[in-house]
Amino acid sequence: MPAPPKWSFAYYTRKQQRALWIILAVLVTVFGWSMWPRQELETLPTDDEFWLAVEKLRANEETEEITEAESSGNYYSNSSPSSFYFDPNTVSQQQLEDLGLSERQAKAWVKYRSSGAKFKKPEDIARLRILRPEDVNRLKPLVRISGREYANSDDQADAVEASLRSASESFRFDPNTVTQDELERLGLNVGQARAWIRYRSSGATFGKPEDIARLRVLDAEDVARLQPLVDIEGQPQIADLQASEDGRPQTYGGTTGIGEGYTVNENISLDINAATPEDWQRLRGIGPYWAGRIIKFRDALGGFVSIDQIADTYGFPDSTFQAIRPSLRLEQSVSLLPINLASEDELKHHPYLKARQARAIVAYREQHGPFADANALKDVRLLSEADRERLVPYLSFE
Repeated sequence: MPAPPKWSFAYYTRKQQRALWIILAVLVTVFGWSMWPRQELETLPTDDEFWLAVEKLRANEETEEITEAESSGNYYSNSSPSSFYFDPNTVSQQQLEDLGLSERQAKAWVKYRSSGAKFKKPEDIARLRILRPEDVNRLKPLVRISGREYANSDDQADAVEASLRSASESFRFDPNTVTQDELERLGLNVGQARAWIRYRSSGATFGKPEDIARLRVLDAEDVARLQPLVDIEGQPQIADLQASEDGRPQTYGGTTGIGEGYTVNENISLDINAATPEDWQRLRGIGPYWAGRIIKFRDALGGFVSIDQIADTYGFPDSTFQAIRPSLRLEQSVSLLPINLASEDELKHHPYLKARQARAIVAYREQHGPFADANALKDVRLLSEADRERLVPYLSFE
């Protein structure tokens, strides 16, 4: 009888056949166990793992934002930048855009600074990843950090500034109607001239020559040089200096941009949480534009808890705020935001919360349950102490 072929099971001895059966049984068991339906127990991540995930999400968002901006061609700086001195710790977003940065770069600069970062020397602006090397090289000579000396640090920038002033013309002008081109002819650079026009378009006006000193973009030399040239058409008499026979303040006869029909009245007292746009326009320096901006900010907050919050209105001139502050009072209470019930969308629309902070609050709430009180917010690492101090008066922990 011939031997069975090698591929036949009968070719192997009984001992070998038993070993093959055992191996086959083990394989079937393992495969069947892996395919058996079951519910896996998922362990909750630790706090460290949770916040690492949040930070990773934040980094991914920033990367996606930069990628999207670069692809749209509006991430890097503008083609016609202005040149003027600036303090990187206080410069505004609009001034950064005037210096040639794009809107996204300027926003990223302000955001970086609001996180608590400080610039101690001009070279520190290179830490901003959104600036290209050519941006750093162009802006570094213009940096003027408060409290530092700059004796011979940028002769080239000083020469440019000096040449502008030496080539300037001298003629009388009305600061309320002067054009950007005329301001440049008077020796101001493009950034200063634009800031002047922007300040005026916000509703502010100049009532006397000394008022041009309110423009922060002008240094003492500019003010001293331009003030004698100011000629305000129909310049009104200031009520503080002239009074009627019965001792009551007189009214302004000219147009001052402080609200139609405004009467100088030192006894104005405005409840900042109840005032209407018309009420705001009774104050010096407040026109329809700023009245609308202040009320929009107030509605987004749910009301003001401090008079000083008026100064937080985006772009609001500090000089105007200081002038109207004595006329302001605070009476009505604010609308509270229920932090344990509010959705992520509701939280992120509050002016004192960013989208990623709102997301972190909701995620932490889902992980650890409702917030018992204000102290519990310390565990949300994306909220700084300053963030918590501003936010807590607007929160309800019920």
